[in-house]
Amino acid sequence: MKKSLKRKNIFPKGWTEQRTRRLISYYDRQTDEEAVAEYELSGKVHAQTVMTVPTQLVPAIRAFIVSRVAQRRGAKRAPAAVRKHASV
Repeated sequence: MKKSLKRKNIFPKGWTEQRTRRLISYYDRQTDEEAVAEYELSGKVHAQTVMTVPTQLVPAIRAFIVSRVAQRRGAKRAPAAVRKHASV
C-alpha cells in the first residue's frame, strides 16, 4: 500500500511558502537607504514598544496580552490554552 506524502506546513498560521518568498524577495531587493528609512520609520510608531524580556516570561506575557484583548472584546476569561501557559 502506498502512503501519500503530505508536506508538513513549516510556516506560521496564515503564512504560506509563496508569502514567505515574497517577503524574502522584498528584503533582498531593498537598498541600504530604503532599509535605513524603514528602520527609522519603525521607531516613530507611538502605540508600540519593543523590549527584551527573559525567555521564560514569554508565555506569561503572551497570556496576559491575550487576556487583555479578550477583556476588551467582552470575553470573561482568556481561552483555556492560554491560561494553561500563563503559569510560569
